[in-house]
Amino acid sequence: MNLGSDSSGPDFGSIRAELEQLASLGAIPVGSASGDWLRATGIGHASGDVLRADEAWLRVTLPAHDAADLLRRSLIRDPKYRFHLDLTLAEVLCAIAKDGRWQRVEELLFGPFRAFAPRFVSLLEAGQFIDGARAFEVAVSSLRKLSPGGDLDFESWDEEVWSGATDRASLFTVLEDLYLPIYYIPVFVTADGAVRDQILLAVCAAHEGAAARIDESALPTTVSSSAKGVPLRWRQGSATAVALVGGVQIRAAAQSPDLIDFPGGLPEPAAASELLPDEPPSPASEVWDLLELGGFAMLGVPADATTWPETKAETARISPELPAGRELDDLGRPRRHSPHADDALVRLAEHPFFGLWMQVLLLEALDRELGEETLILAPPAATLVQNIERSTRVLYQPRRAKEKDVRSPMLELGLLDEVFIRVFQHLGVHSIYQAYSADPWSRGLHLLHDAGLVKARHDRWAMAPHVVDRLHGGGMMSGVIRRGRAIRDRFHDAFEGLWSNADHSSLEVALG
Repeated sequence: MNLGSDSSGPDFGSIRAELEQLASLGAIPVGSASGDWLRATGIGHASGDVLRADEAWLRVTLPAHDAADLLRRSLIRDPKYRFHLDLTLAEVLCAIAKDGRWQRVEELLFGPFRAFAPRFVSLLEAGQFIDGARAFEVAVSSLRKLSPGGDLDFESWDEEVWSGATDRASLFTVLEDLYLPIYYIPVFVTADGAVRDQILLAVCAAHEGAAARIDESALPTTVSSSAKGVPLRWRQGSATAVALVGGVQIRAAAQSPDLIDFPGGLPEPAAASELLPDEPPSPASEVWDLLELGGFAMLGVPADATTWPETKAETARISPELPAGRELDDLGRPRRHSPHADDALVRLAEHPFFGLWMQVLLLEALDRELGEETLILAPPAATLVQNIERSTRVLYQPRRAKEKDVRSPMLELGLLDEVFIRVFQHLGVHSIYQAYSADPWSRGLHLLHDAGLVKARHDRWAMAPHVVDRLHGGGMMSGVIRRGRAIRDRFHDAFEGLWSNADHSSLEVALG
């Protein structure tokens, strides 16, 4: 039975950088220092000569606040380490109760520890089952016997991950502040045999808001699983049932459990549980695949990048399909003197994230050329805005069905990132992932501006004229503009839907 990390655990000297690269670029070399642990915790999966970010991890982890937060959110997917943390909290709660401060215990369990309370009870019940003591008499030493960590030095992990906290009291406070807010993140479990069957039944039952009936002879397996990091609780009586008290991700096919109500219902963290497909989905490699098949994409630039990478060496190291800034600089030269620039522009137009941006900018440019402005990405009028791209407003007016039709008013739909999240959900794009913020669209616009592909006109962002001209030749008219027409039509459908629900009293604001 494998429930997470091996005996070596993650190498903190490399794991921060590897997690950041996975969360930003989507892949790292398959022979990475922490590769075994990353696979065992469902963070990455091998695909050829690279380890790809697992979308199940991306979805429940991002965006993180910073590198330390990304590390914490990833480590708690390890069931063994998660058990260590839960046991640490349980020990302190037991110590408070042993001192007779029951009111304090009640304040914690019905306050900041509310999501953790069912797991705390399951740990006490496990200790009771093993030692035969009444639940409230279970000693701290009895709970510690349950630890599955083996020779893993989890105390050193704590010091590394939780702000250097070393003693139980300070660690308890730090965990309350930093661990409990992300307690909803599920553990990733791999198991086999009877343990796997029981976890599957519990996960499938959790989807129905219930517990799974099991044979009483299977109860020791339940207790063993609970004591090794799987957040399970059980009930004995006229029927023996097992239920989740926390989130679990496991790769398996659905089962049909014999459902049974569990006293008090299932706690909210259990709702985060998932059965994952045997073959994890990979990020789209081209924009066409992303929109035809649906799925997700990576932003494709380093987490700390504020400028477009200038040289081929830089892009080869981070994202080989992206053209270097020096290649894009040649787009303004005559085609006969810069044939390689066409290839650079095609690679950009096919990129799963920046290719979407190219079609948005083409929509604005081509409609404007036809004398029917529909989309305006309006930067703020104030010149001292710190992040001008993030403050950009989206304005839209629907196309006319017939040339003689009266134009509909142009309305403000909202800020760039919040509008584009809804637009791309309409297009079937699950998500565009980046490590530390939820604003990929404004960040992408900033990078395209830095690369000289986008210009700030007096009232809008627009594709640079020399880029528009270049796209009309060299095979890109058919390969990018005509091929992207269906995409731009879908953009219009999404924008028109948002326009229909917009506040029509914003007309004067939009035009002003």
